[in-house]
Amino acid sequence: MDACNNIPVPLERRSLKNFCFFSLLFIYFLFSSCEQLYVLVGIFKPKIGHLVALFLFGWMLLERKAWSLPRPILNAFILILGSMLLSAMFGTAPGRSLGYVAVFLFNFIFYFFLPLQILKMIELDRFFSTYWKSFVVMALYATGQVLLSLFGIYDSFALQRVGFIARGQAFLYEPSYYALYMIPYVMFLNGERLLQNKGRGAFPQRLKLFCQNMLLVISTSTGLLVSYATFFAIYALGTLSQRLGFVRLLILRKMQKALFIFLLSMGVMTFLFYEMALYSIFKFFYFGWSHISFAARWEGIVQSFKIFLAHPLLGVGIGGVGPALLEKESVYDSKIETLPEFEAFDPTNCFTEILASLGMIGFLAFGYLGMIFFKAYNRVMKNKTISFSAKKMATTLFFSLIIMGVALQMNQGLFRPYVWIHAAVVYGYLQRAGLRSSTLLVSY
Repeated sequence: MDACNNIPVPLERRSLKNFCFFSLLFIYFLFSSCEQLYVLVGIFKPKIGHLVALFLFGWMLLERKAWSLPRPILNAFILILGSMLLSAMFGTAPGRSLGYVAVFLFNFIFYFFLPLQILKMIELDRFFSTYWKSFVVMALYATGQVLLSLFGIYDSFALQRVGFIARGQAFLYEPSYYALYMIPYVMFLNGERLLQNKGRGAFPQRLKLFCQNMLLVISTSTGLLVSYATFFAIYALGTLSQRLGFVRLLILRKMQKALFIFLLSMGVMTFLFYEMALYSIFKFFYFGWSHISFAARWEGIVQSFKIFLAHPLLGVGIGGVGPALLEKESVYDSKIETLPEFEAFDPTNCFTEILASLGMIGFLAFGYLGMIFFKAYNRVMKNKTISFSAKKMATTLFFSLIIMGVALQMNQGLFRPYVWIHAAVVYGYLQRAGLRSSTLLVSY
């Protein structure tokens, strides 16, 4: 039935409409990671993917369905928005900070609220199939960047090379952001395999999982070591929780196999691209703290923390860290005016970015948002009417979000669309789990 006027719709028309909608949804997911496809407007970089988000938002408005936002999420949104406004008013760069308040509103509406509504309205199988396929397409493109470079063909979006070999990054700013983008997909699949109790077709399944992990390892980012360490740690600690008691034996039995697949994928990458692995994945062990990326990142963390100590309550506003550092270090009365100047002084770690930009008030607001996610997950695990399959799905999704959050500490940027989308996907599934547990069996 047509949601607008309750007139029966022919099957062909419905099929065409569904095809167009899911195609648009796929493009929306795909372009959420295309950071290099932007138009420079002053000191901001609006992405081409934002246009796709606007089209999808318009489509959903035309559906005329009831939209809702859970009150805990609304409260967290108001707290974060309020902290940003206060920090902007009393910060070092009010104009840029207010601009980032607008960016936050845009991200929340189009990359959290929108996918959350879509997840409530459509079949889970179709939604997750479309979502995961977008990761595969982007990963194959990044893999192609590496393979083509072996023949001297260099993609213009592959900006980093080790020797003559390009590092896979698809359309993202750099390989570490590509790794951050791919973590939810790969860690979800790793967790799903870890909790799977079917033993048939073991070798083909392991080979498939190995290839899927290679889609992440192809980034050759140092963050891989942190991400995989977090994955094994969080599932190992999960065996101590009563909430995961129903899968404790599965985790313990398959942990060694999962570790073998990880080591094998890292070993194959190192064997095939030894120099690249040495100068990227293992650069910390090879160069130590003297490597420029570590030195610059650590310096940014220290400077941001010093700003937090000087402005502990409200910080200096989102986007105000750069001007604050310049004002502190420069002997001249100079101002930052261009985007490259701002980016040169921007924070290098998400945790210290929140502290320096929003102070303790903003930090507590984001902490409240994290607590909402944990409570939603805890409610699902405590509900005895929800099936084991649905609880496993909830666990793999929630843990993938935690791993992504840890990996985000190796980078900066609170407004990466794919991070907000995955947060919405996780929370949306947890919400549906509490409402209709019988519809939550998702296969992929």
